[in-house]
Amino acid sequence: MPSQYGRYQVLHKLGQGAMSAVYLARDPVLSRIAAVKVLHTDLLYNPTVLNRFFKEAKAVSRIYSPHVVGVHDFGMEGQVPYIIMEFVDGQTLQRIIQQLRGESMDSVVAAALMVQVAEGLAETSKWGIVHRDLKPDNLLLNRNGLIKISDFGICHLKDHTLTQTGQLLGSPGFMSPEQVNGDKHPTIQSDLFSLGAVFYYLLAGLPPFMAESVTDLYRKIVEEPHIPLSEVRSGLDRNLIRLVDTLLQKDPAKRGQGPNEVCHHLRKYLHKKKVISPVNRIADYVQKLNAAGVQTTSNLSPEQIRMWMGSLDLEKRPVRFSSRWKGIAVIISILVLGLGASSVYLLTKQRTKGGSIPLLSVTEPEETQIPALPEQVQPAVKAELQNRIPNRNEAEKVPEIIQSANTFSEIETSKTEIPNAIQSNGPTFLTIQSVPPFVEVFMDGKLLGRTPLERKPFPPGKYRLELRPKLGAGVDTLIQVKPGIQSFKFVLMENPESEGSD
Repeated sequence: MPSQYGRYQVLHKLGQGAMSAVYLARDPVLSRIAAVKVLHTDLLYNPTVLNRFFKEAKAVSRIYSPHVVGVHDFGMEGQVPYIIMEFVDGQTLQRIIQQLRGESMDSVVAAALMVQVAEGLAETSKWGIVHRDLKPDNLLLNRNGLIKISDFGICHLKDHTLTQTGQLLGSPGFMSPEQVNGDKHPTIQSDLFSLGAVFYYLLAGLPPFMAESVTDLYRKIVEEPHIPLSEVRSGLDRNLIRLVDTLLQKDPAKRGQGPNEVCHHLRKYLHKKKVISPVNRIADYVQKLNAAGVQTTSNLSPEQIRMWMGSLDLEKRPVRFSSRWKGIAVIISILVLGLGASSVYLLTKQRTKGGSIPLLSVTEPEETQIPALPEQVQPAVKAELQNRIPNRNEAEKVPEIIQSANTFSEIETSKTEIPNAIQSNGPTFLTIQSVPPFVEVFMDGKLLGRTPLERKPFPPGKYRLELRPKLGAGVDTLIQVKPGIQSFKFVLMENPESEGSD
């Protein structure tokens, strides 16, 4: 087992497939664990494979979706390429189905799972990414009820359609007819067929196409209709049966308009069943599975994970004082609380004289100095950020920070200054977090990314910051970005319609 890839320290081997091996690793800088995917040695000397490996890794790294396994980083360790991915402490959907021993899944649970997969495909399709091997083995379910699509871009690295043994890439029973026919450029409609096959599998307890040989199975996928769901399981909602039949059409053009349309039909069905939050519904389902003895987490124990997290675990460890120091701490706490209350009263009184107290509360901790950047780094950083420096005369007319609307309930900000000697050329590392996460962030009307944004280089100045969640109220405010390390945290107002379950 290798010891390190980049700065990531390998801890444990998680698994191995035909194309790659996956290891659990620790990031000593951020004190977090991640999964490292590494190509097998027989693929390392093919320049086409390496080029496509990094191309796919870069494409998936742009996707910010709670239903897609995130890509944090990628690179080369010597001659070995690797991808750093989000570690999901869960089980594959296939493993959970195997533990159910052939029992069909409740239709509401199956719909709540598939709507999350469809949302993940909707996000990847925006970037023109086709999974090509969507199956229960590539769908990870965690204890919080989130299902995540994994293994993008690996299944089609070898010669587009053929493996070394001459078999088509993909999983028999879940491949689309166009994949079986050797289409080298399948579209998102191919993933929709696989989505329909997985949905059928959950509802019926068996795949839509079965045969005694792989050759016969491929022939059925291309030529024969699937076994009707109504013949396999009675009592299913007709809308679900119609949706599955549509997804399993032989002609890609007849499978609907795309993942968003699938989401619409599934959410309509779940709304009829009084399921407002599919994630909450699946979280309840996972708890029931745990109570029934079904393993839903990885083979790693929580103690192992906490141990490997290292410094994070130390930060959470309670500090113990002797009885003598406890008394002193109580006295100091009383004095600090008294001074704090007096300060709040005086500040409130002073602000009230000039008008109402603004709803935006900004706190800044004590500033700490960090070392200057190396001289050879400063010109590169300055060149990268030069086009983003705003007009200083216009910026000075804007107040330092203004809340334009009653759009959120809490904001926290912190900043660490860098030495004056490099403030003119030095960058600002901007961190923006939100609760809930995965919210689009816009600076001066331009998309910056999705939360959480960590240590993103950004030029100092005054900007209009917007957070635009899919549900609920967002943020529209002006902020002052100063040189150094600065972070903002927003707690968005909850949407009452997004909570609850049946």
